[in-house]
Amino acid sequence: MGAHLSWAYTDTVKDHFMNPRNVLKDDHYQDDGHGVVGNIQCGDEMMVVIKVDKEKGIITDCKWKTMAAPAPSRAPASCRRWSQA
Repeated sequence: MGAHLSWAYTDTVKDHFMNPRNVLKDDHYQDDGHGVVGNIQCGDEMMVVIKVDKEKGIITDCKWKTMAAPAPSRAPASCRRWSQA
């Protein structure tokens, strides 16, 4: 594979792109909070839902659902890792 065709991202980013995690599949997920963002001009929309341990004040679960181009549709999976750091 020539240099112009090589994967430009880290192996971690590639893995999240090829194997998305924490995708919201249940429309009846009982969340403690959610957010929706989108760009009407390009048709992207992303929803992120979280569960919170109210006693400890920490996020215990985070899932996402998106209708978007490939890169933005995989970004939330990495964000979940950061929220649990």
